[in-house]
Amino acid sequence: MPTLSRVKPKLIFNRGITGFFIFLHLGALLAFFPFAFSWSAVALMLFLHWLTASIGICFGYHRYLTHRGMDLPQWVANIIVFCGSLACQN
Repeated sequence: MPTLSRVKPKLIFNRGITGFFIFLHLGALLAFFPFAFSWSAVALMLFLHWLTASIGICFGYHRYLTHRGMDLPQWVANIIVFCGSLACQN
């Protein structure tokens, strides 16, 4: 009686994407140094987090693209989906 053997999935390693995220996280470490810290940068970070996560992902990707739960003018839809793409969630 034949048995099923487990096949390991092939690991897909994209150097460009991996390099981008390494660079992004190394840049974020600069916030721990006093010469690179500013409260305006913290405010900008909070605004961009709200813009990409709340508006881009939740509103744009989930409500608009997944469910088509609303009718938007094309230019508004383009801006909202662009905000979602800034979150780098594939």
